[in-house]
Order: sequence, then structure tokens, then C-alpha cells
Amino acid sequence: MVSRREWRAAYAERLRAQQQEEAEHNEWLASRGLPPRLTDVVFLVPVAGLFWLATWMHSRAFAGRDPRWRRT
Repeated sequence: MVSRREWRAAYAERLRAQQQEEAEHNEWLASRGLPPRLTDVVFLVPVAGLFWLATWMHSRAFAGRDPRWRRT
């Protein structure tokens, strides 16, 4: 079984390597004039578009209906 001290040392090393890799990736993006959190933008823009589409479709679903027939 791995001791707590060894586990913490290994975890710290993995975390350091991950942060170094992210820093290198951010430098690579910056060298091309791109924002550092490009992956967040690439993910959030389609999600926001889907949310807008669902909202618009929901608003159209009740567009021509007589409001007296709506459930309360």
C-alpha cells in the first residue's frame, strides 16, 4: 500500500506537470493571437446556441394558441 506521503508527492508532481502543460498550451495559443481559454469558448458557444434554440422553439410552441386553454 502507498503511504500518504508518497501519494501526496506523486499527486503534487502530476499537478505540477499538468499546470506546466497548460501554461505551454496557453503560450502556444497566445503566439497565434487566440484567447487562453479557447476550449471553454469552443464548448460554451454551441451550448448557448442550443439553449437559445430550445427557448425559441418553446416560445413558438404556444404562439398561436388561445391563452384560455393553457394549464394553470
